[in-house]
Amino acid sequence: MAIALLADAGGSLLTNAISVLFSVVAVGAFLYLCKSWNVHRPRTLALLLALNPTFWIAATSTMDYNWALALLLLGFVAIERSRVFPAAVLFGLAIAVRLSSVIFGLALVEQKDQRKQVFLSGVLALILGVLFYVPSYNWAGHSFTFLTAAIGEARLWTPMMRLGRFVYRNVYVLGIPAWSVIGWALLRGLRPQLAPVTENSGRRSHLLVLCVAMLLAFEALYLKYPLDKAYLIPAFPFAIILLGLWLAPQPRTLTLLLCLSTLHGFIRLNVARPNARNSASDAK
Repeated sequence: MAIALLADAGGSLLTNAISVLFSVVAVGAFLYLCKSWNVHRPRTLALLLALNPTFWIAATSTMDYNWALALLLLGFVAIERSRVFPAAVLFGLAIAVRLSSVIFGLALVEQKDQRKQVFLSGVLALILGVLFYVPSYNWAGHSFTFLTAAIGEARLWTPMMRLGRFVYRNVYVLGIPAWSVIGWALLRGLRPQLAPVTENSGRRSHLLVLCVAMLLAFEALYLKYPLDKAYLIPAFPFAIILLGLWLAPQPRTLTLLLCLSTLHGFIRLNVARPNARNSASDAK
């Protein structure tokens, strides 16, 4: 709805400009969170997000992925400042932009010392988000068929094809060279350096649990619908923070990962192709 109104007002130039604006806000909010959580090399991590080809494409196109991400990260900023209700409004708006954002409602659990506010804020976020889907519900004849994903014929979605799409697109979010660096670091036996993250071990543990939980939740959703790589954008900040924690003792490795990930947007090594363009039932 918002995109349609903006397109009528200023065409694709305006909608693309709004995407750029939301993307800048998302990167700024992510940088703030990295600094607030005392994660090492926050600027490098912010660049990993900003210069990722998938994020960059969404930032310069009329797509709502980065719109939702900006609202979600601003919600985390509000939580970091103990502004639970503004966080709920931001999460609610993010849900309105992309329904998958409902996963981020789990972040409200962080405020364990404000259980009543957490509950009320969660309800507010859910109500606000759901209200935006009422027109779609009415248009679908008062049914939830509008939530059905358009994924094509069943023959295109065998278990192996689903898994293949899932793995392939996860790999090509960063690119084979960047994943090779990660594999090299694993072979070297690098271990996460968690102690510098924060002086409070309880909060450090929460940061790890939060990042792992969000990453796994969005990967599980992506396994269900492994369509566009941009569906993984909400998981980017948490995956990047985990990489930052892991590679903290190896700044050069982290910088190399940034360079190769960025280069992936210009030079792409493709080792697999569909057997039929736009209707693949196998790969070659």
